[in-house]
Amino acid sequence: MKMLKAILASTLLLVGGLALVSAQGSAFTYQGRLNDGSNPANGNYEILFRPFGVFTGGSQLTIPNVRFVAVTNGLFTTTMDFGPSIFDGNPRYLQLEVRTNGATGYTILGPRQTLAPAPYSIFSAQAGNVPNGAIGSAQLANSIGLGASNVNGRLDVYRTPAGTAAISLIGSSSQINAYGADGQQKARTEAASYGGRLTTWDELGNETAHVGSAIDAGGSLQLYQANGTLSVNLDGDSTGANGGGELGLRAPGGSTAVFLSGSSGAGIVVARNTNGNNRVFIDGQSTGGGGGVFVYDSNGTSTMELTGAENSTSGSQLLMKQANGTTTIQLDAEVGAGGGGYLRLYKGDGSTGLTLQADVSGESKVTTQVLQITGGSDLSEQFDIQAGRKMLEPGTIVCIDPDHPGQLITSTRSYDRTVAGVMSGAGGVKPGMLMGQQGTPADGRHPVALSGRVYCQADDSGGPIQPGDLLTTSSTPGHAMKVTDHLKAQGAIIGKAMSSLAKGQGLVLVLVSLQ
Repeated sequence: MKMLKAILASTLLLVGGLALVSAQGSAFTYQGRLNDGSNPANGNYEILFRPFGVFTGGSQLTIPNVRFVAVTNGLFTTTMDFGPSIFDGNPRYLQLEVRTNGATGYTILGPRQTLAPAPYSIFSAQAGNVPNGAIGSAQLANSIGLGASNVNGRLDVYRTPAGTAAISLIGSSSQINAYGADGQQKARTEAASYGGRLTTWDELGNETAHVGSAIDAGGSLQLYQANGTLSVNLDGDSTGANGGGELGLRAPGGSTAVFLSGSSGAGIVVARNTNGNNRVFIDGQSTGGGGGVFVYDSNGTSTMELTGAENSTSGSQLLMKQANGTTTIQLDAEVGAGGGGYLRLYKGDGSTGLTLQADVSGESKVTTQVLQITGGSDLSEQFDIQAGRKMLEPGTIVCIDPDHPGQLITSTRSYDRTVAGVMSGAGGVKPGMLMGQQGTPADGRHPVALSGRVYCQADDSGGPIQPGDLLTTSSTPGHAMKVTDHLKAQGAIIGKAMSSLAKGQGLVLVLVSLQ
């Protein structure tokens, strides 16, 4: 038999990963190269794989694996299994002995090869003691335990640019810490006897957010400004005894600027100024059981109150007040039970100045000491007018229609004692007060001035008109003229002229004063 000389260049591969060890046992793959002299070997060979201890002349640790392998161009691959017990963390060596299949003697190949590192990872995974760095990208088992009942478990995952752990799992305090690039803690999740908690920090180490639970008080959320001042506080149980939720938004100085609460039995929204004083207060159940809005001035005085129900039997109400708190405007949607709308304006001393009532025994009513009208200058009533042959236009003199009770006709003769007034609106002067009652004879389509100042159509048939002259009807339809026969004019006076007309026809301002 030729003496076999071999040059071994081997690579030991762990089949699968650590998660597969318990399923596949402790077998591993061995790949090698075998030369016959200086040429690559070919054929079938019998190889004995013997493991030895730490020293070169150390004794054999277990029964050798015998493998029958096929060698092609000097290369072969086989699988061996020494069991997990020999891999206890100490160095191990492998000796190979080879002979051709069926020969009587073995040739020992040297030197012995170091068994590293895959077999030791088999031992470590099964024994539950994984040395630092032994686990690379391997898949871990489904259940991993850190620590024991009498040992605090901890896991640090490295590393940040600062060289510190990036994530830490700490069993003794039931928390998970996450660290930034500077090695400073940026987030922490922890559990306590009263509940869980999450805290975050910014790059300066200021706490920026806090989510957690309080003892018997539900969950809460706090958000902080960059300087560490609390700016948002959200509480799920503000009273600590099954109370309602609250939300507080704080101003830059730290005082609460906006406050929302459900803990009082009804919703409350409060807006405050920089000093922390209430400026707007919204109550879900104020006086009378309805919602309310209350507005305050800079001195803290309530200057406006809007309530959804004035009392248990009345509707909404709006009160507006002076700076000293005295009510000056009262707007009520329901006076009494089922009453109409009501507006009252008070004087500076609190006494009543003006009252508007939409329903007083079925009628609307305005009560005041002085009524000033700035939109017109005459007192008119609405009439239906028979125009005759003249087109109706503002400034026309009209008389009582004998054939149609409550109606008027255009004047057609001089010194007519049935004269009733002047159609309002000529010369741009409008009625100041317009009266009438719909559905009765005291109604119509045309406003007729019965008193006050109004422009009327006039002519010079009685001579030139000067201010102060008495005016009566003219024979010109719808026109007035100066009175020259005072005896005939009795009962036919329209009023006194307040402007002049030298000749012809035109508009004259008249102070209506029927006689």
